[in-house]
Amino acid sequence: MYISIALLSSFAAICCHEIGHWMSARLLGMKVIGVTVGLGPELMGYTDKAGTRWGIALWPVAGKCTFTNGTPREPTLAPSFKSKVVIYLAGSGLNLAVAGLCLVIVFWSGDLSWPGGRPVTLTTDLIESTLVLLAIVSVCCGLFNLLPIPPLDGGQILLAVVERARGKPLSGAAINSFRQGALFVTLLCTGAIVNGSAE
Repeated sequence: MYISIALLSSFAAICCHEIGHWMSARLLGMKVIGVTVGLGPELMGYTDKAGTRWGIALWPVAGKCTFTNGTPREPTLAPSFKSKVVIYLAGSGLNLAVAGLCLVIVFWSGDLSWPGGRPVTLTTDLIESTLVLLAIVSVCCGLFNLLPIPPLDGGQILLAVVERARGKPLSGAAINSFRQGALFVTLLCTGAIVNGSAE
């Protein structure tokens, strides 16, 4: 049962993350092309009235929100620097907000009774455990995505900062080199942490 709850919590955290990107992009007047939860081939999905494709892919371990500028007059205009930063931060922001809400609910019922004095049962205990797990997974999902490693949100923000400093977009080759370098550094740091923990 707890494995199922953990998987559902992970799925819910990824959904919240991508919805955060979707909401911020829409509020900024951009057209969201697609929101996908998972990697690999799409298992199911639908296209809403706004033209956004919502889908669930085979492996529910990540997500993707694809957006572009949706103004009719300038359909190919690239998002501004501020818009990019807001959108990339919004996913993690919603994760942290959901985690906070879950913990508030748990602490609110922390006297081991629900409003009205109803004693804790297996059902209420399971609900609280689920909320705590969802909060933990949401925090991990939000913070992990802020790491400055493309294609994570933190990496996309770092690329936007570099492009802002240069005054022009990076080439595809430069972005690939940046991603490879960031991955190499991450692997080195992970190896150092694991090696230090083993000692």
